[in-house]
Amino acid sequence: MDINKKIGFIVQARTGSVRFPHKTVREFYKGKSILEILINRIKKIKDIPIIIATTKNPGDEIIVRIAKNMEVNHYIGSENNVLKRFIEAAQIFNLDYIIRICADNIFLDLDSLNDIILKIKNYPVDYLSYILSGNRPSIKTHFGFWAEIVSLKALLKIADATAEDRHIEHVTSYIYEHPGDFEISFIKAQEIVYNREDIRLTIDTEEDFILQQSIYHNLNFEKKAGSIEEIIDYIDSDQTILEKMKYQIYINRK
Repeated sequence: MDINKKIGFIVQARTGSVRFPHKTVREFYKGKSILEILINRIKKIKDIPIIIATTKNPGDEIIVRIAKNMEVNHYIGSENNVLKRFIEAAQIFNLDYIIRICADNIFLDLDSLNDIILKIKNYPVDYLSYILSGNRPSIKTHFGFWAEIVSLKALLKIADATAEDRHIEHVTSYIYEHPGDFEISFIKAQEIVYNREDIRLTIDTEEDFILQQSIYHNLNFEKKAGSIEEIIDYIDSDQTILEKMKYQIYINRK
């Protein structure tokens, strides 16, 4: 990659979730919210700026306060046009490549994050993420382990190509639906999860929140930050956890 190219984390966060409002700022573990825990986690990856991209909704002022208290950058943009929010945040902070982080993925895997950062530096494509069986980009699954990297150039191309609500809300969906228009690369997900469809570690509902609080606590995750393999082994050891996950997958399918 050109040494002048700049990479940054953009964490999308808002309080106005339809299914579970305020999930990112609600106390999750030892007085900290999901957003605070996630910021502390990605701070472990040095020399890459962090931008919290939130909205103009007055309810999101708490997210701005969290960003300021944790000494990370923030951007306030459109609530509904997430694509525009990402583009403007990247432009303001002079990013060429965006590592897109969802603020409800408490088990974000840092080893995988480091892998995609290293690969994009050596092979600067328009879009890079993990992929699972059936050609499923990781962002379309409910695992919650992985981030994705996209160029600002690609996001601008999307904005010029479409005004469809689903592509404006789901920032990168246009890319993997139109692979011929972009230079795309995927990394195969870890074998232990590659063929799985029954693991849910993203938080969309209160039931997700409560279950993952329990897993986080029982794994002592804040201290140990176990690998994907360790997390899956723990989940597989308790059929009750799996059944709860499968039920949430079923009722929240889109």
